[in-house]
Amino acid sequence: MNNIYLDNTGYENATPKSWDNVQTLEEVRFNSLSKADQELVIQTAEDADWTIDEAIFQLTEIGEISPLV
Repeated sequence: MNNIYLDNTGYENATPKSWDNVQTLEEVRFNSLSKADQELVIQTAEDADWTIDEAIFQLTEIGEISPLV
């Protein structure tokens, strides 16, 4: 049985290589931040023992950062 892959354009039989540049939503959110905000997120996540996504959410909720996504 052949594996069928859909690439980000929706075409069938795309190779798995076409997914090499696909980012998770967490990565997109993090990469949309300024370098200073990224450092704040990393430090907050480490201090609070949170994931990066949790730190982004919490810092956004209190208005410390504003991710584009």
